[in-house]
Amino acid sequence: MEKAYLSSVLDTIERAESQGELTEIRHELAKTGFLKNQKQTKPEKVRETPFLKFISTSGMPIYVGRNNTQNDQLTLKTARRSDVWLHVRDVQGSHVVISCGGKDPDEQTLFEAATLTAYFSQARNAGKTAVDYTQVCHVKKPSGSMPGMVIYTDSKTIIVEADEKLVQSLKTEK
Repeated sequence: MEKAYLSSVLDTIERAESQGELTEIRHELAKTGFLKNQKQTKPEKVRETPFLKFISTSGMPIYVGRNNTQNDQLTLKTARRSDVWLHVRDVQGSHVVISCGGKDPDEQTLFEAATLTAYFSQARNAGKTAVDYTQVCHVKKPSGSMPGMVIYTDSKTIIVEADEKLVQSLKTEK
């Protein structure tokens, strides 16, 4: 379990785009006991970075966790039970949530969210990738598990490829 967790941390480090994201990962590793808290003359401020936000072509918001702590926050605290949760199968990566407002997402939104899921994972350059999706109410965190680790049931699978052009076209913040 620790090996899988550390693999997911390595993946988030490789995808980090700012010093703030690396600081969040460092604090996550300290909280889980993998890093010792370093004594500092002045405490390091941790400014949480927001989830990545995208808008599907049909107008539905899609959120992507940047690290394991954000994955937990997004899936277990922020998302509504009726929202759709996505994750690549058997590979480390971000949790992705389609904020549906109680509706079923259309096929294009599901495809776009699955493409984002593949892009923000270790399968980014793997070609065709299996992405599982289910309602958030079917996603649970096992007691005592590491940040970002969940189990899920009642899932369906869609096969997609990571597509950077599509990711850039859906991004809300340029």
